[in-house]
Amino acid sequence: MDRLNQYRQCIRRFIEYHANLGTPAESIERQIIFDVEHDHYQWLELGWRGTNLARK
Repeated sequence: MDRLNQYRQCIRRFIEYHANLGTPAESIERQIIFDVEHDHYQWLELGWRGTNLARK
């Protein structure tokens, strides 16, 4: 496996691990987005916590 693929796997594992820590409130939706073609990685939490918009 070449070094670039190793970096990609490390980034994916890191994001997945941290995104799955804890349990979000029922009104919070977690989304993990991987665009491997362009090497874009994103972790979102969308929804409301009480009267506050949850953004991460």
